[in-house]
Amino acid sequence: MSRHVISFMPQFVDKVLSGEKRQTIRAVRKRPIKVGDTLVLATGARTKRYRKLGEATCLMAFPIRMSANGISGRWEWSQFWSGELARRDGFETAQDFRAFFETRYGFPFDGTVIRWSEIRKEGA
Repeated sequence: MSRHVISFMPQFVDKVLSGEKRQTIRAVRKRPIKVGDTLVLATGARTKRYRKLGEATCLMAFPIRMSANGISGRWEWSQFWSGELARRDGFETAQDFRAFFETRYGFPFDGTVIRWSEIRKEGA
């Protein structure tokens, strides 16, 4: 099994720590994350503000494609933007979720949905 660092923007840290956010969507990596891999959850990676939030185990990793018209890649989602997927990823609404990905990456966006176990916090 491999170890991967996943860094979060400050706006998502509290949701990761509370367990409300146990999923992230990332661009396809050269070294893909696989089920069973150890995830080092952090903020400020590669900066002086680096902070390790804890570690978790990858439970699911699957492809996703987002476009202006919708999402594909998993049977549980229709072609439309999903409020459930947005909430799992730490957003309040599907509109916020869509706007974030469109602004940050542009469409179409090909990525990986990564879900993890409860985090093991430092010192716990």
